[in-house]
Amino acid sequence: MIKMDLKNQSNIRICVFHRSIHGARDETIFNEIGYNVIVYSLPDLLSSPIKSFKCLFRPLQWSKWYKKLKCVDVFFAWWAISFDVVLLSKIMGKPCIIVAGGGEIETSKDLSKEYSYAYANSHILKKWMTKLTLKFADKVISVSNYTKENADKIAKNPTNEVVYNSIDTEKFKPVKVEKKPYILTTVAFMINSVTNTKGILPLFEAFTKITIKHPEYRLVYLGNSYEGTGAKGIIKKRAKELGILDKVIFMDFFKTGEEYAYANFLNQCKIYVQYSWNETFGVAMCEAMVCGVPVVASNRTALPEVVGNAGLIADRGEMEKGNPDDLAEKIEMLINDENLYNKLSKKGVERVRNNFSKEIRKQKLKRIIKEMVSKSRK
Repeated sequence: MIKMDLKNQSNIRICVFHRSIHGARDETIFNEIGYNVIVYSLPDLLSSPIKSFKCLFRPLQWSKWYKKLKCVDVFFAWWAISFDVVLLSKIMGKPCIIVAGGGEIETSKDLSKEYSYAYANSHILKKWMTKLTLKFADKVISVSNYTKENADKIAKNPTNEVVYNSIDTEKFKPVKVEKKPYILTTVAFMINSVTNTKGILPLFEAFTKITIKHPEYRLVYLGNSYEGTGAKGIIKKRAKELGILDKVIFMDFFKTGEEYAYANFLNQCKIYVQYSWNETFGVAMCEAMVCGVPVVASNRTALPEVVGNAGLIADRGEMEKGNPDDLAEKIEMLINDENLYNKLSKKGVERVRNNFSKEIRKQKLKRIIKEMVSKSRK
């Protein structure tokens, strides 16, 4: 047997199977460590599980994969619905690491077929694929304790370990810029189901109450609009009914590569609100926190775990109705109490730097990869 020097990171070959920006972030971490990284982009299993399996078993595709992947040490894939990657790893005799980090592990009964795109438990095939993925993965990484608890309910895997999502604190940090009276909320994409799960309409009602005493404030809705979904029309209609349409600013997300511009914009905002029904972590919220922007988050799922004592927690109420009164009260506290505002601004920066920095995730992933490779090369 040939012994490999694992101290030389370039001797470790890892294949990252891409399905999202989160996989791209970990790919960056692996490249910074010095691993020999191979990347494969795969179809979105949440929207089309059959499509990925057809791709997997195309003879020509399989031949190409085998030639490149036979020398790989570890397979790495985001989302616990990636059974195609787990199956491929078993066929090729390679250890597989799966990151459980999204709606695929959401077990809430409130998330019905209306939310089938984002939540695997709304479809029997997706549900079984998630269960098999978690059960047969050689290593499971959960992005929060909330995520781990949910994953364990679906399929208990003794290797499941919490490694928090991370923020690049070199790009996202406090800078001296003029603050604007902006209350910011972010949404990955603007579709009907997300309007409910992100709590947009109750946030509008809360903001309406804020504008009575503070007419100078604006609500910034940052998210990509998907034409044909009707979501943007519904949102604008409600804003018009509440008389706040002229006080709501709709912005598209900053593009990949524009992180510094986005961080600069975050620093200009006064308050960040994450009024979600469910979040497995809350990357956008942490990006705001580490820029010194105090946050108000809902009291559901992973948000209280991530915020800790570095932000304010608002009652979420029912999914569609929310609790606008309590949300408005928490936002008002940050507007009216300068000492509280400054205190939470500093605490937010410290909490992200001490718990969710890219360097922390890098060291934990490095340890896990080393352990996996050591076992596979014995």
